[in-house]
Amino acid sequence: MKNKKIVSLVAAGALLANLALVAAVSADTNTTMDQEITAGTLSITGLPTVSSWSDLNVSLTAQESNVSASFKSLTFEDMRAQPSTTYALNSKATHLLDIPSGVTFDVSNLKVRANGGTANANNQANSTECTQGEAVAVYVAQAVTNQWTFRDTDSKSRAMACDATPDFRLVIPAQQSSGAYRTTVTWSIA
Repeated sequence: MKNKKIVSLVAAGALLANLALVAAVSADTNTTMDQEITAGTLSITGLPTVSSWSDLNVSLTAQESNVSASFKSLTFEDMRAQPSTTYALNSKATHLLDIPSGVTFDVSNLKVRANGGTANANNQANSTECTQGEAVAVYVAQAVTNQWTFRDTDSKSRAMACDATPDFRLVIPAQQSSGAYRTTVTWSIA
């Protein structure tokens, strides 16, 4: 009888072990999958194209010439989409130079604004075609050390593409020498 009890206990133990094995095999298991999305870059994707200034003659008084860049020709992207990142898009011009004669006049006579200073429908403080971008809405004189800036100020985590149509105003000083004057505008973004 004692052997019968031992065999019964062994059989019961084997049955419990078998049930435990079945329970372990049929338990829910998880597969963890990770996907990293890497930040893109902050970049200028298109530079403004500008037609010629109006024809001006030597004068005893200062003259003004205005020109707009091609519609939405200044484009830039912020594909970093990280929290607490902002951008500043800057332009910096050189003094105006007549190459053959070497005669110059000061770059402060060149002024820039974005999109004619008109805010778009997305944001009344916004004069670029991006949701949170801010840009100069009045003409600002260029300088070798001062820069014109667009800035994203709300620091949201998002990717965005922006475009603008800058306006340029050139003031020709009184009695400025005749010549074919040129300036170079350098754009940077950081």
